[in-house]
Amino acid sequence: MMSDQMRIPCVIMRAGT
Repeated sequence: MMSDQMRIPCVIMRAGT
């Protein structure tokens, strides 16, 4: 599993759309 450091920003980018 990837670290939260990459998972958190990934979700934020999607919510920014």
